[in-house]
Amino acid sequence: MTRNWRTGDAVVVEHGGSWWEATVIATSDEGFRIHYVGGEDSEDEWVGPERIGPSSREASKPPFVRPVIETTTTGYRERFTEMVRALGAIKDVVIDEVCYGEPASEDEISRARERSGGALPIGLETFCRQMNGFTLRWHVDGSEPRIVGSILLLPLLTDGESIYGDWRDVVWFEEGDSFYDVRPFDFFTNEACAAFSPVPGEATVHFHTMGESLEPTGYDFAEYVELLLRSRGLWYWQLALCVDEQSATDLARFRETMPSLFPDYDDAVFTPGTEEGTRGR
Repeated sequence: MTRNWRTGDAVVVEHGGSWWEATVIATSDEGFRIHYVGGEDSEDEWVGPERIGPSSREASKPPFVRPVIETTTTGYRERFTEMVRALGAIKDVVIDEVCYGEPASEDEISRARERSGGALPIGLETFCRQMNGFTLRWHVDGSEPRIVGSILLLPLLTDGESIYGDWRDVVWFEEGDSFYDVRPFDFFTNEACAAFSPVPGEATVHFHTMGESLEPTGYDFAEYVELLLRSRGLWYWQLALCVDEQSATDLARFRETMPSLFPDYDDAVFTPGTEEGTRGR
């Protein structure tokens, strides 16, 4: 039986006829990317399950503890308005675009429920009854490399792009596609988004790289919104929630930039809510 190794697991890997201590740093449907303990990054490699075994170091690995994110489900519009105001008051920050959605109608909520399989994801209906969509684009003037933020919380169901609209040829291409059950809700860039999956189904928050991968965060929508407010939508902040993205360059830049802009930044809350790794196409 093949073991489902996860990012961060301590393992031993067969190489050249010997077994070497290593750590899993990424996973895919085909195998596992490992880093040899004491080795150089250039020696990292993808290996199949037949070359991996458990390490004695794994027994000493602390158990995963899911972070607790306190949520407040009232006053969303006021809280987002205050975030934008405070952001615009920071030296050299330029607000390029901001738009607040009107509350969703009962008809729109009812139709969205039907398309979601009977119930909307945790926290979504409460949010949309207050503010059915939100857009924010901002940048730091003169920054190099350029510092930008982007939020595009989609409405439930409209004629344009919406959570329960038609995502054919954008997210999926035919029924049965690997990402047929994915519904974007924070389409902050054309290349990636935060999305619900599976829909219909549990509909938890995932990070989706368009056409490539789907990564669980372990959080629900209400928790995502709390973290979104803290992040101010800084570019690719969602990577902090994905276990297989902890070494990503964009994430390192996020962690470096946040405390320089926002004194209230708490790095400890930007962490994966699950040990589960990436699902590829």
